[in-house]
Amino acid sequence: MSDHSRNNAGGKRTTGGKSRGSKLSEYFEWRREWIAGMSKTRRIGHRLFQATVILSVVIIALWLVFATWVRPPEIPTVVVPGPDQPSDGFELEGAEVPTIAQSGRRDGVYTFLVAGRDTGGGGQMDTMILVSYDTVGKTIDCLNIPRDTMVNVGTSSKKINAVYNYNRGRDKETQVENGMAAVRQEVGKLTGIVPDFYIMVTWNAVGELVDALGGVWFDVPYDMDYDDPYQDLHIHQEAGYRLLDGDDAMQVIRHRKNNDGSQSGGDVARVEVQQNFLMAVADQCLQPSTLFKAPALANIFMDNVTTDLTVGNVLAFAQMAYGMDANDDIRFVTMPYSIYNWYGSYVLPVGDELIEILNDGFNPYLRDIRATDLELLYQKSGGGLSVTTGELMDSNLQYPQVIEPDEPEVPEVPDVPDVPDVPDVPDVPVDPDAPVDPDAPVDPDAPVDPDAPVDPDVPEWMIPPTEPDESEGETPILIPPTAVG
Repeated sequence: MSDHSRNNAGGKRTTGGKSRGSKLSEYFEWRREWIAGMSKTRRIGHRLFQATVILSVVIIALWLVFATWVRPPEIPTVVVPGPDQPSDGFELEGAEVPTIAQSGRRDGVYTFLVAGRDTGGGGQMDTMILVSYDTVGKTIDCLNIPRDTMVNVGTSSKKINAVYNYNRGRDKETQVENGMAAVRQEVGKLTGIVPDFYIMVTWNAVGELVDALGGVWFDVPYDMDYDDPYQDLHIHQEAGYRLLDGDDAMQVIRHRKNNDGSQSGGDVARVEVQQNFLMAVADQCLQPSTLFKAPALANIFMDNVTTDLTVGNVLAFAQMAYGMDANDDIRFVTMPYSIYNWYGSYVLPVGDELIEILNDGFNPYLRDIRATDLELLYQKSGGGLSVTTGELMDSNLQYPQVIEPDEPEVPEVPDVPDVPDVPDVPDVPVDPDAPVDPDAPVDPDAPVDPDAPVDPDVPEWMIPPTEPDESEGETPILIPPTAVG
């Protein structure tokens, strides 16, 4: 029989007639005898060495798993709908890569669309922020896009905050994906930057995140006192610097005006408050003590927001933010705009100022953003609108809003008092020899004296023509209506 054979009884591979099990038994017996022969001090040192090796192997294994799971996402291919794209959805078939995207990407720059969605009042977008995160340069730039921004769409409402509801569809499983794809597309038209990822936040999520942080210190700029029973929204906050809990934070960032009409800065004032509050939250998150809470915060974040990022992606971005300073490395700006009224109040981007802002920190591409990369509506001299791409989705936009004039109010006519009867005036004989008063009014129907001299100072337009004598055919003579004495 060969030295290498299979034992028919036990099925063990043997070498030289001795099983592996026997060899292992001999090894462990030898090892026990070797350890038993050690001194007590050497035995303790050996046990510690064993524990250290095992712990190191476990840590390395966990780190490899963590590194595989906690990593930034792959940047998706940027596409825009082609000419045959149907208007009732966001499909990538027939799409073309935008010209600016073809220039390539800056290393380590990621873009996001953060949308704050109001669960009441129709669920439209209340807040829209384009975020550009440079993980190499360690800077975060945030562009707040006003919710009333007018976009080139064919729907009845042209506001960008209505795009989500118009495009989400009826299938609840795909509503968020469809709606956010359409919003990202419109943001790409406005800025030239199609956001890589989206984060949809409801106000309840903000409250839970603030509570998980242990509260956020914030300077409430003014007293806030507002009630809206329809949305079950009640805001009562005192001005001043203090620690806000989750409920306080939700009230502060949703405030627009007070019940009495004071502090009615509307969306402009609210955006400013939200930006300042987010800066305070960022400052708190970047504190070393908070970074230890990152896994727990990431789980709360993922449970309360809708996003196409994973928990591992969020933790990776948080890890790369270590060492950043909120005041120096995070910037909030609002899209420059002008007011425009077209059957409602809208805002139009100020193109040249917007392009300058985008190329100052937001642009993730290798070349600068140009006017030709954007699709912006602008007002013509005649009052209507045109678009930089030349094609209006709603041709009615080319005409200004028709404002019907208000009918003038008819003043009330006062009652006319009764006029007393005027007694008959007896005829007064005329004295032909009486002198003529030069200041007396002239009766145009009075007979004309043909022999009266013509006053050369009488304006010609005051001299009435005389009827011609048809029998003689003579030219009429112009004479004054009366002699001036």
